[in-house]
Amino acid sequence: MTDNAFPHTERSGTGKTPEPIFRLRSSGDGIVVLAMEGAWTMGHTLFPQVVRGLDEFCRKNRVERLQFDTANLFAWDSRLITVLLRLEEACHKRGIVFDLTGLPDGVMRLVDLATARPPSEKVGETWESGFVVEVVGRGVFALLRDGLDFLDFLGRSTRASLKFLFGLSAFRKKDLWVLIRECGVQALHIVAL
Repeated sequence: MTDNAFPHTERSGTGKTPEPIFRLRSSGDGIVVLAMEGAWTMGHTLFPQVVRGLDEFCRKNRVERLQFDTANLFAWDSRLITVLLRLEEACHKRGIVFDLTGLPDGVMRLVDLATARPPSEKVGETWESGFVVEVVGRGVFALLRDGLDFLDFLGRSTRASLKFLFGLSAFRKKDLWVLIRECGVQALHIVAL
């Protein structure tokens, strides 16, 4: 069993969170376990060393699969996701299986979101290739349809605004002032977030 520890030697200055440490150990059969301990947060600068440590470990050992041990992981933030994505890229280049099962659930969900690919199909109307006249005709009809929708919206908005200004709408002016007040100074604390 091979065990390489890479402690972080710099101090963050706060002394409140444990320093991040990672250990690479081989459990045989080409499986390497990356044990992550301490706080893997933005305040620490260990992150680039993880990929270098894996590269160095791969030069000395046969590696077919990378697994994780996060039993002693104190805290993590989005920086850990960045490190994991770099590790995944390094594993892909070397043909190593990248196994997320030892990571916390939240980390696995964020990595899945970060690596999700958008669907390759175009959403909406698909046009088959045809004659130029057909393509232009479809474009003109789509433009006319969109133009009519816009004119309908503009007409309804204008009619509702005029009804409100002349007092013919079912909307009370008192309700308008309540909405203006709620969107004004009273909403400042929400906007400040």
